[in-house]
Amino acid sequence: TDKIRMGTLSVRQLVELGRIPHTGWLGSLSPTDQNKVENAIEATNIKYLADRSLSELSDGQLQKVMIARALAQDGEILLLDEPTAHLDLVNRLEIMRLLKEIANKENKAVLITTHDLEIAIETADEFWLMPCGSPLITGLPEDLIIQQKLDVLLPSQSMHFDKKTGKIKGKANDSDIIIKGPEFLKKWIESALAKNNIFQLPENQFLSIKESPFELDLNKNGESTTFRSIRDFVDYLKQGSIS
Repeated sequence: TDKIRMGTLSVRQLVELGRIPHTGWLGSLSPTDQNKVENAIEATNIKYLADRSLSELSDGQLQKVMIARALAQDGEILLLDEPTAHLDLVNRLEIMRLLKEIANKENKAVLITTHDLEIAIETADEFWLMPCGSPLITGLPEDLIIQQKLDVLLPSQSMHFDKKTGKIKGKANDSDIIIKGPEFLKKWIESALAKNNIFQLPENQFLSIKESPFELDLNKNGESTTFRSIRDFVDYLKQGSIS
């Protein structure tokens, strides 16, 4: 995760270093080498950066350049260790989608180690799960999710990967709250409640949601209390007003 410091090298010069295994002792680039460099620059969409100094690049841009350098070597397999570890969400998604595109268009095998489970599920064609002391588990990410195999990655028996929401949850904290309304709204209400350790309502109470205008109605014995935001509802519950 340390930044690469290459002095006054330009982007193109760094990508050209990827051809070192194929050049003679003088390190001069042949027309074939130059062609491989150009192909790598185009494949990673960094042509607009080619003549810039490395010191001018953002973290995300620099990571693309490093991928271009690896691609310029023209190997059959690209090995990357946590390629998105120090990037923000947008750049993490962009880098992973770029690698998937390279695998498809350039006919390369791309093997990545990552702890970014959500983005890996979205982009990977195959998972290799490596639990300590246990056999390797392989398969399509979606198959492993359905089979509940992702639980082997979790450090505690008290946690599990929820197949419905695609999130890691505590086994003892599954919500018993009845919520009636659109599924996408239920998801975010359950998320806000879980963060505040609210997993149930008093007996015979349930929540109903209206989408437009947004309203939450807490129903109790035929009567309802209306809230205009999730925050108001959470604050109401935390104050113990429904006891």
